[in-house]
Amino acid sequence: MKFLVKYKPHSDLENMVRYQLNLVRRKAASDNQSGLGLDMQACIISQAFLAEALINMAGYGIFREKFRERDSYIKKRSKVLSQLDIGHIADLHCVLDSLQETRDVLAHAKPSSYECEPKTEEDEFSVFCQPFDAYLNIKFLEKANTALDGLWAAMANNKLIDEYGITTTAVELS
Repeated sequence: MKFLVKYKPHSDLENMVRYQLNLVRRKAASDNQSGLGLDMQACIISQAFLAEALINMAGYGIFREKFRERDSYIKKRSKVLSQLDIGHIADLHCVLDSLQETRDVLAHAKPSSYECEPKTEEDEFSVFCQPFDAYLNIKFLEKANTALDGLWAAMANNKLIDEYGITTTAVELS
């Protein structure tokens, strides 16, 4: 028996974000916060990958073969978001900028040198500041999750994207 599977990585990425965000929530609320900073980094990278995957999926749904997935993220994002009803999504552009900035620093990091003062607060995850520190907190992760949920819903309500679907499907082949 064979199946034709139409794989949609967006669902897997969204599930990974949910799992990681729930893990961060549980750890932050517990006495054992071991690895919490690393869990937040994993969550924000997953959110950034999900954001770009959603932009690409919407691009293919709206523009079909005219969509250029290899264009810069900023160019793709601008083109795609101009076609979606996203006015109600609070801080979407700010969140997407922050996710992209963090993705670039964490997922495409290059060795570098910079000057900074050591941190002294007990609740800080690193002794030295990192370029993405402002986003390693539950408040930002929740805000990003809400914005991505809103983007996902805007895409699900767009008739042009419907044929691409938002979940993986399989049909048995005869």
